[in-house]
This record gives sequence, C-alpha cells and structure tokens, in this order.
Amino acid sequence: MRIIVHNNHELVAILDEHLIEISFPLENTLGQTLLSLANEFPDLLLIWCHKEYLRTLNFKNIKEVFRHQRIMASYSVTNSSYIPSQIGYVEDSPFCKVNYKVSYPTWFMSSDVGGVFASVLKLLPKSHFVEKDFDYFLNSVAKVSMRNGLFCYSEPNLINENTVALTTSAKVSTRTLFKFIKQHYKTQWVLFALCSFILFEYKFPLLSLINSFLVRKKESKPFGIESLTIHSSKALSIKSDFDVLIPTIGRKEYLYDVLMDLAAQTVLPKRVIIIEQNPDIVSTSILDYLNVLDWPFEVVHKFIHQTGACHARNIAIAETRSTWIFMADDDIRISKDTLEKVFVFLEKYKAKVVTLGCLRNEDIEKETNIMQWHSFGSGCSVVSLEAMKSTFFDMGFEHGFGEDADYGMQLRNKGYDILYNPFVQLKHLKAPIGGFRKPIQRPWDSDGILPKPSPTIMLYRQRHTTHFQLKGYKLKLFINFYNKQHIKNPFGYIKQMRRAWESSAFWANKLDKQ
Repeated sequence: MRIIVHNNHELVAILDEHLIEISFPLENTLGQTLLSLANEFPDLLLIWCHKEYLRTLNFKNIKEVFRHQRIMASYSVTNSSYIPSQIGYVEDSPFCKVNYKVSYPTWFMSSDVGGVFASVLKLLPKSHFVEKDFDYFLNSVAKVSMRNGLFCYSEPNLINENTVALTTSAKVSTRTLFKFIKQHYKTQWVLFALCSFILFEYKFPLLSLINSFLVRKKESKPFGIESLTIHSSKALSIKSDFDVLIPTIGRKEYLYDVLMDLAAQTVLPKRVIIIEQNPDIVSTSILDYLNVLDWPFEVVHKFIHQTGACHARNIAIAETRSTWIFMADDDIRISKDTLEKVFVFLEKYKAKVVTLGCLRNEDIEKETNIMQWHSFGSGCSVVSLEAMKSTFFDMGFEHGFGEDADYGMQLRNKGYDILYNPFVQLKHLKAPIGGFRKPIQRPWDSDGILPKPSPTIMLYRQRHTTHFQLKGYKLKLFINFYNKQHIKNPFGYIKQMRRAWESSAFWANKLDKQ
C-alpha cells in the first residue's frame, strides 16, 4: 500500500503502509503522481488522503473496503460532492443522490480520502486523464471506469466515526460542470444542460457552453477492467440454501414449467414460496399439481383473493427462512446450472444482491461487463436474507410502475449494492396476462386531467432523485411527449403538461401517505 498525503492540489508526502515516508519523483499534478505510482507499484493499493484526515484514516477497514481489485472508493467528510448537483439535469441514475451514512454506489469521488488499485490505473488511456484538479481527475476516472466494470463507492468506513470536517468543499464553476458533461456524456446533453439552466435557473451560461466544445471527449470504450482477477478478501460464508419467491395469477402451465426447472437445478432450493392470487372470493386454487407431484423441495403455497404483486411479494418475504432468496417471475425458464452459477458468482464477488439477465428470445444482451446496476429486477434477482430482512415493497406502487426501482433504492440506502450479471441469464417468456384479471381502476382515472407521468413514477422520483434530476426529467418528458399527443400549439401544450404534472404530483403525495 502507498498513501498520497496532500493539501488540496499539493503533494505533502508519500507514505508506505507503516506510515514511513518514501522518496518518489514529483509530478506536475496529484493525478499524474497517482498514475506514476501505479506504474512503479503495479500490484499495490494506492490511497489518497488530505493531510487533515490522516490521523482519522481507518486502517482496520481498508482491507475490507478494497476487498478486490475492481473497487474504487472514497469518502467526502463534508458529505458533499465535487461535481455540482446540476449534473442531475443530464444524469438520471440512482448514483447521484448519495447516502453518506452507508456504503453507497456512486461515481462521485472525493479527494478527502479514498483509494484504488494500481492495476486499475494502469489500464487507463493516460492521455485522457491529464487534469490539474485532483477532484476532477478522480471523478473523471470513476465516471469512465464505472461503466466499464469498476465498482465505485462512497465509503464511510474509510475514516473513523465522528470525524469532524476540517476542510471545505471546493466550489466548482458552471464552466467546469459543462466541461465535465461534454467530456463524459453525448454532446446533445451539453445543449440540454444549457436549456435547463435557462428554464429552471434563469441563467444563460453561453460562455461555459462555448468553452466546453474546446475540450475532447473522454474515452468510453472498454479498456480491460473486466480482465482484472477477482481475489476477494471480504469474509462472507456463502451457503447455497435458498428460498424461491414466486407471485402468480392465472398462469398454471407457465408456473409448472418454472417449478420443473427448479426441480432440475444442480443446486436445489430448500423452499419454494408461491403466492397465488384470484380476486374471486369463491374461487379455489388451480395449482392442483402442487400436492399431486413429489417435489424435491418444500412448497409453501398461499392462496389469496387480493391481487397485486407488491402485496403478494410482501407475504412471501415474510415467509422466507433461508440465507438467500431467489425472486422469480412465473413466466421464466431456468437452465439447470443457473443457480449454481449464481452462488459461484456471489462467492467470488462477495455480493449480497445480484440481478440476472432476463431476456426474451428476440432480445440481445447489451451489457458486456458485470457492473453496478442502476435498476433492480423483482422477478430475476437473488438477494441475501440479511439485505431483504425488513425490506418490503411499498404498497403505494401497487398496480402501478416503479415498485422494482423503489425496492432497489431501499436496498441501496441500507448499504447493499446491486450488481448486474449479464452472463447468467434467464429466459423471459413474457406470457400473456393470466386469467382472473380485471382492469384496475385508479383514483386518478376519473380526474379531469390525466396525470403525466404516472403518479407512481412521480412518487419514485420525488423519493429517490435529486431536485435537479426531477427538473431534468420534467424537461425530457415535455420534449419527448410533444410528438405523441394532439396539441400542436406549443403554448397550449406547455399549459396542458403543467396541469398534468401538477396532477401527478398531487396523486403521488396521496400515495406517499398510504
């Protein structure tokens, strides 16, 4: 391990793991110094730390935080990001609203304290990361690398508890923000950011826009991070005992195929929890094969007359007993070694939550790396009991959209990252809607103005996105929906959409109080 001690933009000292200063040729910037150290010590973990926080650096937790080579982590003692919050105008991901109380996935990096393995830095295209500003350098590396399979975190365990902020956060200019957007996003997002500043902040940063076109876009194509060997040091005993959670309604044949696939697994589940729904109060179960056939696992079957995936999954969650829970849909097909591969993955990466690829026959998997996921799949994920405990689906999303995303955010805000594994795949049949279903009448269906977006989508965004992300989403919605509706007068359209937005916010607040 090597520790770079700095005072904002100046190098103070380079220390070894025993805090003994070592001599090393000085570079022009702290970022270049970090890259030079990576070349000199390619197998070591490189730590950076502001001189004010060296005494509170938590050396006991460093090995656990950097449990394998594909991790970059930092912590802002001031609980603020270097990149201005207006980045939310153009980035619509869960990585922007950081929960500083837990280990949280984000590419927002801080120069207060952090670290990355030299093996990662050696893979970077060096000419693209020549930055005088160390914070800009760190955020740029994380932003580019996270998309290519680097796991990036805000990690409070890097410092001792109750560490007092002894530095102030750098004030980043609008010009720097536009530069960052130009270098890390598609060019059209620079123009979108300009429109957002004009509409929501009544500012016209034309000079920032012009200057952004003078810088070169950062390299975004894969550059080998996925090739780094994972030798995790985090202690986690992987037990292959698991429950399977399946809500179902009117899909008898499809569910039968799912159960047969589970019975053929090389690693068998202990229990399969099936929540069957039928709103007809005089109806009985159609799943006669549950009791007729001899299954190689315990079947827990509950038949209820209240429909809704959130309610059904919550009943199943309350029934879980095993170390792991496979949350499955009732219309998927599972290869016989799928769950064995999942447990090999969990052991290797020491992960607590993973979403699997779940594609239809005509779909093509776009992802080529195991990566931190921006979403969550309630019908194709494996979650540890530890993470799932006391985490339920919010009934405000029942019969709407957004319950998966909300559940994923609940997990993240409890300190559990969600990884996506595109190499272990399920087949999603997208079966026709099962029987016994009636159109759901929502309270806003009879409202004078149809809410836009759906109130459940608005509920998710009000809870889990930043102020600027919500504004950016609003502008994108207004632009994208214009050609899909009949009002072509732009002024009339804007008036109508404002009313629809206000209606959505009204009903979202109602749902939030349920």
